[in-house]
Amino acid sequence: MRGAYFLPNMRYEIDYKNLKAFEFSCRYEYLDTDFKQNSNPRQSLVPMLSFEFLKNYGTRIQMGMQMDYYEYQIDNTNKYIGNLFIVQVQSRL
Repeated sequence: MRGAYFLPNMRYEIDYKNLKAFEFSCRYEYLDTDFKQNSNPRQSLVPMLSFEFLKNYGTRIQMGMQMDYYEYQIDNTNKYIGNLFIVQVQSRL
């Protein structure tokens, strides 16, 4: 197995009424689980937009999309090109 990922993150604090900050991140991942015998690397791109309502990540909503690309698709397996929309709510006390 071999791979790498890169995760840049931009954050802007505005402190406007209930909205404290918003954030944009975009993860790029390259992963090849069997590079010696049956190489079929997956490349994933996951852009995310977050809105923070309490300080220090107390409450936030994240929206994004995971886009997976394979070198070649294999029928009847999970190795195919696909997209996934993500909505996530985080809250901690």
